[in-house]
Parts: sequence; structure tokens; C-alpha cells
Amino acid sequence: MTGPVRWAWFIYAVFCGSSSVSSNSVSYCASLTSEDVVMIQEVLRTNYPQPALQQNQDRPPEYGYVDIQEGGQISGRNGIRLEITRSLRCRALYYPTTMGDSVEVVVPGYGICTAKIEDGGNTFISDAV
Repeated sequence: MTGPVRWAWFIYAVFCGSSSVSSNSVSYCASLTSEDVVMIQEVLRTNYPQPALQQNQDRPPEYGYVDIQEGGQISGRNGIRLEITRSLRCRALYYPTTMGDSVEVVVPGYGICTAKIEDGGNTFISDAV
């Protein structure tokens, strides 16, 4: 993982509630590009590790959470299928114009995965509500 994506995941893990570490500041010894800074600002604004930087203004992406029920399945990278053994709430990003009934979810240890909403009770809850 390199560039802005590396910083995005670091900032998400430390500052966005996915870590048990409590910190209000970080000291770093690295140079940040303007692209890095934009990505970090978006992660902090959206509370999502890979925010949508380019958006359709008519139907912008929606951030929120997905409640995945026990026995539900999600798709990981490289075709990995995960079965959920207990109910789980995941941070989510939904693109209404392109994703249909699917949503991106952050799964600890697996990164960004895909879940079907309204499939077996999986429900998307938008931040906008």
C-alpha cells in the first residue's frame, strides 16, 4: 500500500473509531503531498478509509453503516466469500447510481468488502438520516 491510500487507512485506524487507541494527535516523520492531505481530510470528514473523491453531483455517494445479520455473506477481494457468524455493524459506502443493491463495507482484517443490502436482513443506514 503506497501513497494517499496508505495514509487513508492509517488515519482511519487511529482516528475513526476502529482502534482502541485513543489519540488526539500524531507526530510523523514523513513528507505529505497535497494529494495525501486531501485524502486525509476526506477520511476524517467521511469516517471512511477510501472515500469517494470524485462524485456524481446528481446522486452523490452515501456514507453510513450496514447491519449484517448472523449467517449473512459478504464478498471480499479476490473472490473470497465470508459468512458472518454473529451480527455485525460495518462502516459503509453506497453509490446509488452504480451499485444497485450492493454496498461497500469495511471489515476488520479484510478491508473493503461488498455486501448485498436487503439480502437476508442486511440493512443500510445512511449518515444523512
